[in-house]
Amino acid sequence: MILQCVRFVARSRQQFVSAQVVQTSHMHARSCAVNGLNAPRPRISFTRGVAGRGKTSDNEAPTKSPPLCTGTDGAHARGTCARFAAITFIHQANGTRQSDSDMHLVPWLLPLRHKVARLRARVRDRITIAYDANGILIPREHLSSLVTGAFDTDYFLTSGRRSAELIRDLLLKNGTDIARFDSILDFGCGVGRVLRNLPPLTGARLFGCDYNKKLIAWCRKHLPFARFTVNGSEAKLQYDHHSFDFVYAWSVFTHFTEAQHVFWIDELGRILRPGGYLLLTTHGAYFEQYLPEDLKENFQKGELVVERPDRAGQNRCCAYQPEKYVRDKLAQGWDVLDFLEQGAPNQDIYLLRKPLGRQRP
Repeated sequence: MILQCVRFVARSRQQFVSAQVVQTSHMHARSCAVNGLNAPRPRISFTRGVAGRGKTSDNEAPTKSPPLCTGTDGAHARGTCARFAAITFIHQANGTRQSDSDMHLVPWLLPLRHKVARLRARVRDRITIAYDANGILIPREHLSSLVTGAFDTDYFLTSGRRSAELIRDLLLKNGTDIARFDSILDFGCGVGRVLRNLPPLTGARLFGCDYNKKLIAWCRKHLPFARFTVNGSEAKLQYDHHSFDFVYAWSVFTHFTEAQHVFWIDELGRILRPGGYLLLTTHGAYFEQYLPEDLKENFQKGELVVERPDRAGQNRCCAYQPEKYVRDKLAQGWDVLDFLEQGAPNQDIYLLRKPLGRQRP
């Protein structure tokens, strides 16, 4: 009887189809591209009928395809503020593509992708404690993924370091040295991805703020070289007028509504000293290709485009800022010192200066 059961299971395993989903969200690919990195591809293996794990060759390059799932309002579901850049089914039994008959797997596979990845990260986090080259504790992946969109510690560290170096180099290009600043604010610091790399570059007093209380709590505990505060979505910051020489908002305005754009550009102007610098990144012309057709026309007219404004401040909310909008509206009253199209490299970078004669926003 036992032998018959074993034979039955063996035959069944050969009959079931094993499929692996290779998923790369536009938001995750974009966050990697911002720092000149190859986007790591989150992988999850599912087996129809039989539990198992598959393996995809690291040399496989997913191809761009339109999103396969839609939201209740008819718009394409974005995941973390983006459509899936690739969904590839691999027929592991004979190395061929899955047939269209297996496409019914997609609706229930996609929602599980993030949950499974987070669960795996939490399991790893329980047994992993690591420090970077500077002796600073590395945040656990279930926290760093809230910032980068990727369960990838190497990417978290590398992208943060490159971002800090890019900021330093852009300031030098425009005649100022980050080492000369007295005080710097990381607006939307998250879990300190960029800020943790600043102490070797400057002796300035470092500050960070974010609306996520959990991330700020981690920063306060593990990044003692800086001071951190929690901010509201549209509320004045806990800093006096003219408190900072330099403020940077790295991939922060990219998740604001139009009202938040107006509020925060004025608020950051309030806390900057006259002559102080503001660096921000935006979703410029490069990202027009990812917009739905009904929104491309508005973008081409130079208008701000915001997707999922109901998720303001989160990754699911995406703002797209054409250069005309930034120069004519957002940066009105500021000196635009530098503009790097795809300078991050795919996000645009603006370096603004508060005019010396400007005492209030």
